[in-house]
Amino acid sequence: MTVNGVSLSNAQLQKELNQAMAMQQVPPQYREMASQQLGQRIKEGFINRTLLTQAATKQGLTTTPEDIQKEVDTMLGTLPPNVTFEMALESASMTEEDFRAKIKEDLLVRKMVDVKKSSLPEVTDAEAKEYYEASKEKFETKKSAKARHILIKTQGDDDAAKAEKLKKLEKIRAQLAEGGDFAELAKEYSDCPSGQNGGDLGTFSPGQMVPSFDKAAFSQDLNMVGQVVETSFGYHIIEVTDRNDGGVKAFDEIKEDVKGTISNEKMGKLMDGFLTELREKAEIHP
Repeated sequence: MTVNGVSLSNAQLQKELNQAMAMQQVPPQYREMASQQLGQRIKEGFINRTLLTQAATKQGLTTTPEDIQKEVDTMLGTLPPNVTFEMALESASMTEEDFRAKIKEDLLVRKMVDVKKSSLPEVTDAEAKEYYEASKEKFETKKSAKARHILIKTQGDDDAAKAEKLKKLEKIRAQLAEGGDFAELAKEYSDCPSGQNGGDLGTFSPGQMVPSFDKAAFSQDLNMVGQVVETSFGYHIIEVTDRNDGGVKAFDEIKEDVKGTISNEKMGKLMDGFLTELREKAEIHP
C-alpha cells in the first residue's frame, strides 16, 4: 500500500505481522483470524504515522541527531544486563539504520501531537467540577487489598500430618512476632510460588481469593501478621500491607485526575478529527 507516495511493502507488512503474532503468542487455531485483525491494525497504524510525519515535516518540525541519540540511549538503559544493542536489533529483525529511522518517525509524530495538544485550552476548575458530577462512575475505584503470605500446603494430608504442619506454621508466626523478616521466611518456608517474591500476592479485589483468605485479607489490621487461616490449599499466615476501601473520592482530592481525563478525551477527539482531514486530502492506495 502507499500513502502519498510512501510505501508499505508486502514484505514489511508480513515482517511486522509476524512480530506481532509472536509477541501476542496467538494459538494456532486463532492465527488466521488474528492475522487479518493485526494486519488491518498494522496498515491503519502505517497510514496514521505516515500522515502525521508528513504533516510534521510540512509544519517545519524536525529532529536532530542528538534527539535520536538521546532516544537510543534511553532504550539502551532499559535492556537487561545480558542483552546487547545488537542482540535487541536482531531479535526485532531490524538494522540500526531501520531503528534510527523509526525513532525519527516516532519523534516527528510526537512533536506533531504536541503541537496539536498545545492548541487545546486549559481545563478550568468549573469545567472539571461539572464533568466530575456528571461522570462520577469514571472515577470510582474498587475495594482492594495488597497482602503477602506464607503457605504450608496440606492437600491430601491426614489429621496428624496437618497438625504437625500447623505447629510448624505457628513457630514461623512466633518468629515474625519476635521481629523475623517476613520476606526471608516466606522464601524459606512458603509452599506458594509467591514465596520467591517474599510472599507478595500483589493487589486483589474481594472474591478473587478463596473465602477464608478473602475474609482475613479484608478484616485484618494493616501491617500486622494475623492468626493462621485455613483454606483448601493449606494453612496461611497473612500480612495485609495496604487496603483501599473503594468508592469515589471527593472532587478536591482528584481534581487534577479529572482535568487529565477531560484533556485526554479532548485530545482524542482533536486527533481523530485531524487525521480524518489528513486522510481526506491524501492519496491512499491499498
